[in-house]
Amino acid sequence: MIVLPRGITGFTHRKDPPLPVSIEKCQFRTDCYQVARQCNAAVSSIDEPSGVENFRTTEFAIGDEKFLTLLNIHFPYLAMAQVRHDGDLTFNFIDVPALASEFRAIDRYQVLTADHLAQPITESMVGNLSKAELHEMKYWNPQTMGEVIFNYWD
Repeated sequence: MIVLPRGITGFTHRKDPPLPVSIEKCQFRTDCYQVARQCNAAVSSIDEPSGVENFRTTEFAIGDEKFLTLLNIHFPYLAMAQVRHDGDLTFNFIDVPALASEFRAIDRYQVLTADHLAQPITESMVGNLSKAELHEMKYWNPQTMGEVIFNYWD
């Protein structure tokens, strides 16, 4: 079980200390291209949050299959998901062993499995979150760990 750290959602109260940045944009970009080379994959895009997301997104292609990697902005939690279609409100988290293995080898990332991300939220998992984060969770009502760690709440 993962106990979520304070700040994972990206929400704070104005009096809270600033949140950390897990991995700088340039470093993540370099790591994505390194992983792609090792997996004989292509990087289609690397996107920064547009304002409401708390994660960076990279689209990889291995052969005809496309996958997303998501990196939480504030903590080095990384996950894989199917590419979303217009109108999708949640991610379908998946395991891509080749990508996961290469990101783990870099030793900067905590790669989460689809099983981790599908876990229902319990009180013990969110015990470290701030009041602001708990308030947002109450409003948005996420059902799984993945929905908390990788959110686009405004």
